Amino acid sequence: MSTTMRYPLFCGFREVVVGRKFAAGVELNGRALAEKEQGGWWLYGVNPGAIAGSGMDLSAAVADFRLRLKGVLFDFAADADDFECFRKEVLAFFKSSDAETEAEWQAARDLVRAGKVDLKGMRKEKAERPRSARVVLLKLAPQENVLDKGASLAA
Repeated sequence: MSTTMRYPLFCGFREVVVGRKFAAGVELNGRALAEKEQGGWWLYGVNPGAIAGSGMDLSAAVADFRLRLKGVLFDFAADADDFECFRKEVLAFFKSSDAETEAEWQAARDLVRAGKVDLKGMRKEKAERPRSARVVLLKLAPQENVLDKGASLAA
């Protein structure tokens, strides 16, 4: 029986990726499974699957995971003949999931919901966050720049 602590995480990722004759905006909202081990932390992708990151602490593991994900997207962009090929690769990659890791994620979530597992400093979300992947072709024109008007207080 494993004594490794597992933590189910929701994760979001946004990046601009440049390929041959296109720039794409990629937004992924998925799930990952964090594991604390003796040597540090591992983060395993559920959606997208087939990717992992590690680090001495959880934030380092998340940063490594994001860097590896960005590398995969950059590889897809370098290999894609056009935007549509890139989009299809990213969506297929996001949908790929390992059934075993998905089952481990759900089991870890059940333990959190039962109050048996907590991760200090991590906000709990009770509602399900839908998994989604969005890849859009970006317009490369100065008039597409938008200034952020900053935060405002609701009255």
